[in-house]
Amino acid sequence: MVATGVVLVATAITVLWWRGSGTDVVIDVPEESVSASVTVTGTGPPDELIMVTGGMMPLSTAIGLDGTFEMEVGLRPDTSNTLEVRMHGSSDLSATAVVDQQIDQARGVVVGTVRSSDDGEPIAGARISYGSITATSRSDGSFRLRDVPDGWLLFQVFADGHLAGIGEAHVREGLGDAGVTPLTRLAEPVEVGPEGETIEGDGWRVEIPAGAVIEPTLIHATTLRPTGMKDTIGFPIVDLSPTGLTFERPISVSYDPAGYGLEPADIDLVGLDPDTLELHDLDERVDGELVSTEITTLHGLELRLLPDGPWNKWGGQAALCTEFNQVTAFGADQFLKNFLIPFLAVKISGTSSLMYATYLTAAPESDERKSANSAADEFRKAPETLAFANVLLDSLLEVGLPELQAPASPATFRVQDQDPERGFRAINFGEIYSTPGNLAGGPGKAFILGRDVPDERLFTGTVEIVPEANERGVITKVSMVADLHLRVTDAIDFCPKGYGNPGEDNPDKLIDEQLATLALSRLEVTPFARPSGGLADVAGVDRLHWATRILFEADTDLDRIIRDVTVVYANDPDEDGWPDYAPWPDATVPLDNCPGVANADQEDVDNDKLGDVCDPEVEEPAPQALDCSAGQVAPNDDGFSPEVELPFELDFYGQKFSTMWVNNNGNVTFDEGLSTFTPFALAGSEQAIIAPFFADVDTRGAGTVRYGPAKVGDADAFCVSWDSVGYYDEHTELLNSFSLYLIERDDVRPGAFDIVFLYDFIEWETGDASDGEGGFGGTPAVAGWSNGTGSAEGSFQLPGSLTSRALVNGGSHSLSATATNAGSNGQHIWEIK
Repeated sequence: MVATGVVLVATAITVLWWRGSGTDVVIDVPEESVSASVTVTGTGPPDELIMVTGGMMPLSTAIGLDGTFEMEVGLRPDTSNTLEVRMHGSSDLSATAVVDQQIDQARGVVVGTVRSSDDGEPIAGARISYGSITATSRSDGSFRLRDVPDGWLLFQVFADGHLAGIGEAHVREGLGDAGVTPLTRLAEPVEVGPEGETIEGDGWRVEIPAGAVIEPTLIHATTLRPTGMKDTIGFPIVDLSPTGLTFERPISVSYDPAGYGLEPADIDLVGLDPDTLELHDLDERVDGELVSTEITTLHGLELRLLPDGPWNKWGGQAALCTEFNQVTAFGADQFLKNFLIPFLAVKISGTSSLMYATYLTAAPESDERKSANSAADEFRKAPETLAFANVLLDSLLEVGLPELQAPASPATFRVQDQDPERGFRAINFGEIYSTPGNLAGGPGKAFILGRDVPDERLFTGTVEIVPEANERGVITKVSMVADLHLRVTDAIDFCPKGYGNPGEDNPDKLIDEQLATLALSRLEVTPFARPSGGLADVAGVDRLHWATRILFEADTDLDRIIRDVTVVYANDPDEDGWPDYAPWPDATVPLDNCPGVANADQEDVDNDKLGDVCDPEVEEPAPQALDCSAGQVAPNDDGFSPEVELPFELDFYGQKFSTMWVNNNGNVTFDEGLSTFTPFALAGSEQAIIAPFFADVDTRGAGTVRYGPAKVGDADAFCVSWDSVGYYDEHTELLNSFSLYLIERDDVRPGAFDIVFLYDFIEWETGDASDGEGGFGGTPAVAGWSNGTGSAEGSFQLPGSLTSRALVNGGSHSLSATATNAGSNGQHIWEIK
């Protein structure tokens, strides 16, 4: 029974074994990978154990009931990995496949912490190694391993005075969290002389015969603790070091298999070199109740118990939920308490470890739920939680959201009242190495106290619909603000089959840890015998069992979710700046006089409340001439026009502009619209601005602001007029009229232009919001310009600016009664050359 050959199929290597029974075993392995791991798949006889060596560490899995298996193998980085795939216990049934790993483009990062498995203290100065890629842990034990690939990444950790460890991280989209990698502290060395020595520990004994060493030698014999990944190779017993020590006579290491609930025939003893992660086969012999092996050379040797086909020992998948005998039940119980509980604590979380420890207790069943809130944060952060929370919000949108209410008291509702499914979602927490995946997984039901108890995932909480609108009542934004709470109720139970538990009728639930899954299911249905004999009886309960089904719950508040739902409530579909209907009840706003047709000016010459552009009784208006009136800033307070194209480019002392914004408050700007209403000094300003009269203009009560191309003689120009405008807050008893002209002067040089301010009358200077009263005082108006560089040459401010009553009619620097570079009052001209 030997490998018959290696055949290349597409981009995979196919290894074919021929067994004497006529059963084929076929394995597919990719030839190359840029990932940290590679998937080995295949088919073969159910329940057989497959082992793979040659990657980062030895791994094993069982062939499932359907005759298939799949195993993720961590690769040694940036090299060719010669993977040996063999049937456990058979050197003949084996073959090799070479996978070339290339990670030269990898840019991922793994973060984690190194701690002592003895006391949990952080280990500083530990070296983390993934091939040639290394990192060093900080004083708090944390590290960042950079330039690693995506995939299941295994790395080694070395620290003085500790056994080497191995950590793992699932790197996705360039980021992986390795959590805590625990290292075992070396035991104090024992000095052994030529006369020999016996060293004993918890469940093991090392006998060093006389003459094994010629001179006094220090030997570390360290009781191993479960530390995660290495424990998947086998149950830890003892480590012997230093590496490379050779004895003149073999030493003997023995252990008691009964202490682990096992028979000698049920296990193999293997030696793991923690530095190289290579396995060394050890010859065993049975001495009475003990199993022993002889060792001549130490390879940094960790002795571990590898169960010999444990799925067959526990009866295979077909034995799920069938009774053990009491002796086997005791062994399985001890094995799980010694192996599974520490494994869960290191690999997943203390919550998982505690829950399964509670499950492995012979106690009466109860419908009282245990709290898993110590893991609430993991349920909150699970990607499935966020995904289903968004599914829930999507369903609310489909059903329809309530009518808007004013922002001060937004519409609020309970999600379970609006949701067609009342907040229930069938969340399957699929990551088995997370607390939600390990404890809850997918929803099913438990069988507790003779009745079905369904699992639930229930979202509750409130949703607010918060609107925002501008001064005209046009809805600018609506946010759906969800404060959700998730309650997960589930159970740790494996029987009966068909309840979302593993089994022949549910093959998708064949969990990786088949040994634990199978043994737990059988303990769950095996009656518990007291040490004095007889089955345990409890009032109201027929019998206790070795494992007790338990119900649990986890409650967590989700992070606030905010959705933009503006499109649902938009009330200005033609986007002309006027609402078709009020944003919320009791809002009094002017409505669009031509709904569905853009008409920002809202012109209505016949005053019939129907805009001219959609009024069949009004003729189409004639095109605007070049007279400063091609565009208009609709009546507003602190608004501005869209970006306006100039008919020529301005060279404003080195700053070149071809577009600008016309601002309601008596100025134009060149980088963006300006809604600032309280004027500021223009001399030395770092904002490009031209301001004939910068103050708080309010055209909602009176006046218009128009703009457009014009002609001054033969020269192209652009002009803006503020015609009879009032001041904030909708005051109309005092009015101002003034204009701005920008005139092209390419007769001087390209980009040259004139700035012209024209003033008809100026009756007010300050708005109410700028501390003015009756149009005066507070912070009064400013007139001038700046190219935005802050230079003296690039800016100018008219005398009397920011001085109360100076620029108005009758003031000391009245704009309409003075002139600059012009012969007529009310004209102020500057040549920008």
